[in-house]
Amino acid sequence: MNRRVFVPLGLALAAAIGAACTAVPTDANRAVSLEFDTTAFPAIVSGDTLRDSLGVTAPLHPLAYNSLGAVMSGARFSFVTFDTGLTITSAGVVTAQGRNGTVRFLASINGIQSVQRTLEITRRPDTVFATGKQRDTLVYALPDVPATNTYTGIGVTLVSGDSSGGVKFPKGWLVSYRVLYHGLVKPKGDTTVATLLNDGSLPSVVDTSDASGLTGRKLRVRPIGLLGNPDSVIVEATARYKGAQVRGSPVRFVIITRPKS
Repeated sequence: MNRRVFVPLGLALAAAIGAACTAVPTDANRAVSLEFDTTAFPAIVSGDTLRDSLGVTAPLHPLAYNSLGAVMSGARFSFVTFDTGLTITSAGVVTAQGRNGTVRFLASINGIQSVQRTLEITRRPDTVFATGKQRDTLVYALPDVPATNTYTGIGVTLVSGDSSGGVKFPKGWLVSYRVLYHGLVKPKGDTTVATLLNDGSLPSVVDTSDASGLTGRKLRVRPIGLLGNPDSVIVEATARYKGAQVRGSPVRFVIITRPKS
């Protein structure tokens, strides 16, 4: 689609103030507000469409609300792009023509604009491999000491075979992690034995690759839930593209656990 002209911030604020001083239209068939919070995936492969985590093409789905606060079915949106390398059809299907980089866009209806959203145009992920030790030992403390009983060496790197232009690492790609204990996958939210954490030490089972293709999670072990001495906890990392596992997935890390003597 053709690139649209972005309204300067000052004019947009003036328009918003002016709109706030007028009566809200009561036509149930007219949009008065717009919601456009997320995209199905944070990255899109160059030359491909935006897909969800299962590999299915995922059109953008903003929501328009009428003056009654109801979602308007069949609302017709337009999409504004601020960077080259990305096209969005009227149906919300996103396609990347660029090679790399962050692109910005927003949704619009009846002159109402959403906040800007971003996507990372990246290379296809072809291989994933471990960047830490795939077998290591955590010596835990009793009583439980969170800092001591957290293993930080779990990480994987994504690499693309499409390295033209010198870029070979898929940036913005999601990698999922899971914990296995005694052969069973621990459900998300189960903290009895171990919990996966992000860099802020908050529970998280998904990480987004950086410019070097790197992702990682920390493993917080709770000794009270362990059944053996020594014992072991397994973490698996998996990357997918178009619904299929990327070569090397799942990457498995075996963490042997034993108490400090």
